[in-house]
Amino acid sequence: MAKEKTMPKVDYELCMACGICIMACPYSCMEPDYVPPDDEYKKPRPQLAYPDYCIGCGICSAACPVDVIEMVKAEGLEAILTREHEARKISAVEKEKQRKEAAEAFLKAMMEQAAQAQA
Repeated sequence: MAKEKTMPKVDYELCMACGICIMACPYSCMEPDYVPPDDEYKKPRPQLAYPDYCIGCGICSAACPVDVIEMVKAEGLEAILTREHEARKISAVEKEKQRKEAAEAFLKAMMEQAAQAQA
C-alpha cells in the first residue's frame, strides 16, 4: 500500500515566524510569505509556496521549535495552497504598483510646491 502524500499546515496563531522551517526544507518549498492582517510586527510567516515540490517528508515540521506545523493529507490542500499563494503574489504586485504611484504623486506635489515657493 502506497503511503498517502502529506503537506505541512502551519498554525499561524502560534507561529513565531523564526524561519527555521524554511531553512530546514531540503526542497525549498517554503517561503516567508504570509503576514496575518492583525500582526503588529508584520513578520512574514512560512507558506508552502511550491506545493508541487513538496514530498511530504516532514522535515519542516520536525524542525519547528514551537511545534506548530502539522503534516496533513495533501488531498485537496495542494490546489487550495497554490491558489492562495498566487492570489497573494498578485496582491503584492498590486500593492507595490499603488505604492509607486503614491510616491510619484507625492514627489510631483513636492516639486510643484517648491516651484511655487521660488516664484
